Amino acid sequence: MNRILSIVFVSLVTVTMSFAQTVWRNPLASTSPSYLQNQGWNEDGGNYHRLPNRAEGKVRDKVWQLACQSAGLSIRFKTDAPEISVKYTDHQIVSPLAKIDKTCQTCHREDAETLRQNVYERQRMANDVRNRVEKELAKAHIEAKYAWDKGATEAEMKAALQAIRKSQWRWDFAVASHGASFHAPQEVTRILGQSLGYAQEARIAIAKVLAKHGFSGDVPMPDISSKEKAWAYIGLDAKKLQADKAKFLNTVVPKWVQSAKQKGKLIEL
Repeated sequence: MNRILSIVFVSLVTVTMSFAQTVWRNPLASTSPSYLQNQGWNEDGGNYHRLPNRAEGKVRDKVWQLACQSAGLSIRFKTDAPEISVKYTDHQIVSPLAKIDKTCQTCHREDAETLRQNVYERQRMANDVRNRVEKELAKAHIEAKYAWDKGATEAEMKAALQAIRKSQWRWDFAVASHGASFHAPQEVTRILGQSLGYAQEARIAIAKVLAKHGFSGDVPMPDISSKEKAWAYIGLDAKKLQADKAKFLNTVVPKWVQSAKQKGKLIEL
């Protein structure tokens, strides 16, 4: 028998059928029928605001901030599914670990502290491998330049360059997402392990090229133990970069923060 349900402030509803298929429904994606109730207009679409977007700037900032909250709205739909799951977000600009009940625990059933420690431990393990990759990869790049300076040809360097690219791609893929290391720790560690292997292959190939050009010692390594020293080694103007960053933080970021506050998208902890 069909049941009529009202769910307050949700952004994604899923209906789980009896044959174990999960179908996700976005209430905002449908206008006919409209699942969103108690909103006096639908001219904007794609939000749960209590005032239309055209009200921004015309009402007081405090009123607009309250209007961006969804209190009083509801989702109404019919289903005969034996089980219903809900995913939702309040779209606040904050670390997901600060609101585990509204992020991780919408799917995971462990307590908040267990989930937090799981994240930290998985990130630590992934970072251990990542740090090794970055050291080996940096050395491979430096040794490759040394080989070029010794007169290496493109044909001689082909194997080394391919290995460097494979290592670099895998490193980039693995570390590009902050969440990957704790959502898929085994896969991230596997990819980083491959990256480490290719970086080591590149260094071995470069050593063989150097041997052909009469060099068999250790390639001199620069001191890149800090970002300032690394900048100096590759020729970047650190003072200009820092000045540009300071200007960005002092001029652009405050505008973003102000805009986020006006739209009710930021909270202060």
